Amino acid sequence: MVQRVGVIALLAVAIAGSPFTAVGAFPPDSTPDKDNLGDPLPTGAIARIGSYRLRHADPVDVIACSGDGKWLASHCRWENFVSVWSIDSGKLRGRLPVSGVARMAFTPDGNTLALILSTNQFAFGAEILVECWDIDSVKKISRYRDEERDAADAVLEFLPDGRHLFFGRSSLRRLEWASGKLEYQLSAARRANSADVEGITALAMAEDAATLITAEGDVVVVRDARTGKERCRVDAGASVSRLAIAPNGKMLALGTRTDSIELWEIPAISDQLPGVAPGKRRLPGKDASLLMSLAFSPDGKSLLSLSAQGEACLWDVKAAECVVRRQIPASPLAVTIFDQARQPLVVTGGGLSRGLTVWNVGAGKELFGERTIGSSLTCLTFSPDGKTLATGSDDNVLRFWRARDGKLLAHVKLPACPSQVDGGADGKSWVAGGDGKWWQLALDAHMAEDAAGPGLPEAKLLGAPPPESIWQQAKAQGGRALPWKSGPIDEGTLTSDGYVLDVKRNKIHVVDGATGKKLCEVDGNRILDAALSPNRNTLAAIHNEISVMLMDVASGMEVARWDLDRQELVRGQPWLLPRLAFAPGGRLLAIGTPRGSILFWDLATSQQIHKLAGHDVPISIMAFSPDGRTLACAYRDTTVLVWDLAAVAPKKLDMPTPPEENWRGLESEDVAVAWKAHWALVQGEEKSVAYLKDRLKPVRPTKVGPIGPLIKELDSPVFAIRQRATKDLETLGPSAEPDLKEALKNATNLEVNRRLQGLLKTLEAARRRQTQEIRAALVLEQLASAEANGVLQALAAGDTQAPMTVAARAALKRHGHANSGQ
Repeated sequence: MVQRVGVIALLAVAIAGSPFTAVGAFPPDSTPDKDNLGDPLPTGAIARIGSYRLRHADPVDVIACSGDGKWLASHCRWENFVSVWSIDSGKLRGRLPVSGVARMAFTPDGNTLALILSTNQFAFGAEILVECWDIDSVKKISRYRDEERDAADAVLEFLPDGRHLFFGRSSLRRLEWASGKLEYQLSAARRANSADVEGITALAMAEDAATLITAEGDVVVVRDARTGKERCRVDAGASVSRLAIAPNGKMLALGTRTDSIELWEIPAISDQLPGVAPGKRRLPGKDASLLMSLAFSPDGKSLLSLSAQGEACLWDVKAAECVVRRQIPASPLAVTIFDQARQPLVVTGGGLSRGLTVWNVGAGKELFGERTIGSSLTCLTFSPDGKTLATGSDDNVLRFWRARDGKLLAHVKLPACPSQVDGGADGKSWVAGGDGKWWQLALDAHMAEDAAGPGLPEAKLLGAPPPESIWQQAKAQGGRALPWKSGPIDEGTLTSDGYVLDVKRNKIHVVDGATGKKLCEVDGNRILDAALSPNRNTLAAIHNEISVMLMDVASGMEVARWDLDRQELVRGQPWLLPRLAFAPGGRLLAIGTPRGSILFWDLATSQQIHKLAGHDVPISIMAFSPDGRTLACAYRDTTVLVWDLAAVAPKKLDMPTPPEENWRGLESEDVAVAWKAHWALVQGEEKSVAYLKDRLKPVRPTKVGPIGPLIKELDSPVFAIRQRATKDLETLGPSAEPDLKEALKNATNLEVNRRLQGLLKTLEAARRRQTQEIRAALVLEQLASAEANGVLQALAAGDTQAPMTVAARAALKRHGHANSGQ
């Protein structure tokens, strides 16, 4: 078996051909400007997989719906904005530049959004900060600040007249929001036999804007909304958590923390006196202690309720019975609403989901479910021909897409979450892995163009790969089964040619999967995400969240480093890191930033040459097509953009230094010097090929005896035998060096000692020459021109055991040449 040669790393597989063009579909200047849903694509993108509608980079923590069921607002604590969406289509209406939101409420016309913001502590206690924003103009209209305890749990609601806003917790305020004028403030009820205030836990108002109802502990208080004057109060018997009032103001629905949902008939205003109890009806069903939301239909005939366990019920108010009962996935956040078509909807969010889910309770189905690709994407890979893109997600589903337009072709449910997927050369066979297990998959040939809709075909799950395959044999450090992924930083992956990249926080290993030999170890504080170059000899890593380091795999030494623009970073959130991917040509390194940008660095010049602006969402995974002409970029909102890289081709540069100087640099033991010499020769292109062709010759096969007897012959009494043994040992080259050093330790004969020392000096020069030649082969591989490949093919025809021959064959194989000598 031919051993891999550990050489000083330089990038491999050159960027082939002319300027980049998009994968097989769009000629220059004709790329689409919209995705399949009609949403605009960023400049340079040719397709979007999934949809950013109703999606966030992280789970939302606050949601609110407009009273007419038309608009939906959502906020994620790690984002610096509030998103407003259309419930009918999920389209983004706009974003408000506000963070730290605790509560939200729409005006009745849906054009203004009120926000309670989380704030720091006053010297005298907590404060409440309320802002009102015009959604379409993205303009802040008013702001009100006051002292308030438990402001994050305060109620917030607009009066149906749209001019006034009620909010508060320990006290209730009526604010003319346009001017910021406070009209009155009421203290909440106090607990029995205590000076402590109960706090307002729920609020409801009739559409006539005359009646205001609050829940204050276990007391329900009915007030005149205009003056705040109390009309009556009723003991509910338990603490009330939710209130909803029918549009006509005659029926109140409430849920307590220990009892079922109740319907109360609200007395006419003339009958509202202290102590007058309304008529009550209890709705049959389970305990409502974890009731999340209540909503009346526009005509007041139906009531929609949702429990924390995900049970959604549609009630006939007059009959007091449940007419529709649905079980939906439980979620930390939920709102019930009737849309403009009077359909009962439940909007959920939070938990692990990075978006909002809309359920039609009447129809029993999720709206827009076909746009969802799990809660997070876990792997991303192109097929060898670049036409198909595979994505894996945390719902354990592997999906296959047409890369040129984002059309879903097929899917398959796996036994575990996939963290890696690789496509076979035929474009039909695939291997996916996750949680230390591997599965073989097959796609039908006929499905590529016609698959869509309910009849979407499933890929065939064929079981595990053979035990003797590289997928089953390769292990990470410590014998851990591959592949595995336990977080945004900790993961172990296997390359298609059998190298293992084992990434843990502050420690990275590169392992030869076939032999288990550790090729490189990077161990240091704040060493984070990493990527391995196409020729597996260069490692790129993120250091301290702000720097990119390039490491030589063979020596573990750093060859280059640069800092990223801090405006592209999000400090203090270690799960939001820049992501790295080498282009197949090896000259470009793509860096996906937490701000959603993709930065392209030309390693030949150590300069950023291009930037693509995608979603304003952190990037989680990137993958180049095998020809390097297209880049797929997965974002934390579970969307994928496919980019045409026509504008990203590195510029042609003249060789900055003479070829003779660069040739000498390839021999240097200083890997940084060799790195610069490599890229200088790459920039020389045809001149460099001609120069290297004159200096690189195939290694001729030689027949020499075993090394042990040859070393013994150095002590032969026959001079001719000693001379022949010396020449044969020189012919063996650097591979004989370890045995010669061991023999020197035990040499007692002065003649043998002299010959061994002379051989080691000769072999040291040969080792430097060998390193120089192998590095030169990597330059030819990088250039990838017909002339450069011709030189490599000539070198590959040499002695099969020679490191130069092995390096040339490996370069041709990586470059896809059949005539690689193997």
